[in-house]
Order: sequence, then C-alpha cells, then structure tokens
Amino acid sequence: ARSPARRAAIWLLVALGIVVAVLVALGLMVALMDWNRAKPWVNDKVSEATGRHFAIEGDLSARWTWPQPLDEGWRRWVPGVTVQAERLVMGNPAGFTPPFRQDGKKTNAKEPADLLDADTLARIDSATASVRLLPLLGQYLSIDTVALTGPQVALARMADGTNNWTFERKDGPKSNWRFDVDRLVVQQGVLGYADAMKDLDLQARIDTTEPVAPGLSA
Repeated sequence: ARSPARRAAIWLLVALGIVVAVLVALGLMVALMDWNRAKPWVNDKVSEATGRHFAIEGDLSARWTWPQPLDEGWRRWVPGVTVQAERLVMGNPAGFTPPFRQDGKKTNAKEPADLLDADTLARIDSATASVRLLPLLGQYLSIDTVALTGPQVALARMADGTNNWTFERKDGPKSNWRFDVDRLVVQQGVLGYADAMKDLDLQARIDTTEPVAPGLSA
C-alpha cells in the first residue's frame, strides 16, 4: 500500500500538472485568439450596461504581462494579461444635445475647436489595461495600470440640470464582483466642460507626469 506521504506527493504532482496545463492553454488562447471576434459581444454588453452607444472601432488584442511592474515578492512573477483596444467611442444619452450647440454645430464663438461631436461623450485613440489573474478567482478585478492615449471627454450639463455623465442604474441582483485600478496614465488628453446652468464652456489638456523622486525639486 502506498504511504500517506507518497499519495500526497502524487496528488501534488497531479495538481501541478493540471495548473501547468491550464496555464499553457491560457497562454495559447491569449497568443493565438483573434480577439476582434469578441468586439461585437463587448460592444453590446457595454452599450446595454450603460444605456448608450459604445463601440471599439479599432483592433482589440491581448498579451501576457510578466513580471508585474507594481507588485513585489512572489506576486511579481505571476503572469497577468494586458488588454489593448484602439479607437473607442462612448455616446451621449439618447436625445441629449450639449449646450451651446444646435444640430451638432457650434453656436458659441468661444468654444474650443476640438471639442467632441454633439452625440459623443468620449473618444479614446488607444486604451490598455493590465489585469492580475489570481484575484479573478475571488471575483475581484484588480487592474494594475490603465493607460489612455488621446482621450477626449466632453462633459455637459443643460439648463434644466440634466447631464451626460450620469448613468442609469439597471434593475436586477447586485453583482458580487469588485474592482480597482492602481494607476491611471493619460497622454495627450483633452477634457471639455459645457455648463448651461453656470454659462461655462471650458477645455483643459491633460497629461500624466512622472512622480518626482524624494529630494528632487520639480
């Protein structure tokens, strides 16, 4: 008869073999899968959840991330996945027209030339998100870094107080999933804000700067 220690060793080897097989399968899936086939499903789910048009108009891809740049110890060497999407667009709520515009045309001479179209809340040239895998087992979406290139966001509020940044809550059971983002990096961003209640029409350019090391002046 096999000793308990030998049986435990065999089960451990079997478990390790299963883990290796799963990692290999995941690696092949991430490396070989055409993620653009998932775009219609992603677009539909996000549009349904937000109640407004959403689309990934460019490529959708994924790659392994290893080692993890923001982790320490053994967690640094656990592979993660970085998802990248090109040319994302999020529309305004149906029937919403930002102030100072009529039929999508500017009616305020002071309005910046590169604010978004009347039916668009946001456009992003490129977005990447690095996801840790282990927390997914506990229904926890832990994102290492979100990097946005060329985001253009146009927030707007009408004279009656309605705005385009409030999303309607959907009825149904509360999800057990949680998520957080450790770091947000923005390059060549533009933020516009039009407020008919306060007669404001502003624009700002946004770029993330590297943190200053202790002892050094900015």
